[in-house]
Amino acid sequence: MASSRLIRSARPVHAVAGALVLAVPSSAFAFASAGASGQATPAKPAISQIESLKLDSTHVAYGRKLTATGQTSSLAAGRKVELELSNANVPHSYHGWRVLATSTIAKSGRFSLTAPMRESGQVRVTGVPVAAARLTTRQGTTGTTGVLADAAGATIAASSVRRVTVAPELKITSKSLGLIGSQRGDVRGYLEPGRSGRRVTVQARKHGRWRTVAGARTGRYGGYTVRFAGSSVAGAALRVSFAGDAQNTPRSIPAGTATVLSPVLASWYDDAGATASGFHAYYGVANVTLPFGTKVTMSNGHTTIVATVDDRGPYVGGRVYDLNQNVAQALGFSGVGTIYASIA
Repeated sequence: MASSRLIRSARPVHAVAGALVLAVPSSAFAFASAGASGQATPAKPAISQIESLKLDSTHVAYGRKLTATGQTSSLAAGRKVELELSNANVPHSYHGWRVLATSTIAKSGRFSLTAPMRESGQVRVTGVPVAAARLTTRQGTTGTTGVLADAAGATIAASSVRRVTVAPELKITSKSLGLIGSQRGDVRGYLEPGRSGRRVTVQARKHGRWRTVAGARTGRYGGYTVRFAGSSVAGAALRVSFAGDAQNTPRSIPAGTATVLSPVLASWYDDAGATASGFHAYYGVANVTLPFGTKVTMSNGHTTIVATVDDRGPYVGGRVYDLNQNVAQALGFSGVGTIYASIA
């Protein structure tokens, strides 16, 4: 009789224990029973896969923001994800994955990350590691222990890797393109990202092709100064060019037109009468062969003006231009002498 009472009184205890175990949501925990040794075996966390990763662009300008969006399981809602970049081809840089941006997965499982881009490389999205929460329960006096792994500790597998290229920022801060005689010209500026040793060139367009006339390496913070001989760029359109490297794509920007002034013999006259062209330019010059309307840059070494061919002459040996009274006055010129001039 005593045994029957003990059995009957034990039933409610087992029922309560069973109810406690069933009360744990299966969506939140995965149960792992003890092994034969009586020690607990942790459950293996679930794995969420990042799906449908999209980039708003795969080629961006320096400093422009890149946006990555995607989808993963809604069970991972509230977890953190990171946008990472790796570029093992850049010398003296960090060759592992580094974090560009961090965001939180929405209830729907969607996420969006945005970060400014400064160099080319491979990008991916991966979950931020979180240690699994654990709950320990004891059943009776047998010493059996169950370990439950919280679903919040589930692993989020990294996305596929995508390649993104970044164009550098190439700027000109000053330039000297109006050259007199044998003067050397120069173009100064900077290349971003600012690193030393990157080659920048000045190119001149001649006969329909761009040709390199001079080059230089960037300094510690990306600054550059390219110097060139005036004879190599006379009258040509110029540009500054970067050929590209593992960090950035190629980039070129216009730098203007080089004007090289050479010494010529000139005289002056008063053009109050009729001109061979039928019109009077305020800054007018006469030349034997240049078409009417041709722009000519002239300088005395200090002052520079742009004059227009509106008459014919001079017909005296050795003289190239006749300056009208306005040009002569602007340049402080009188009689016959040497000035610097070039076709603009």
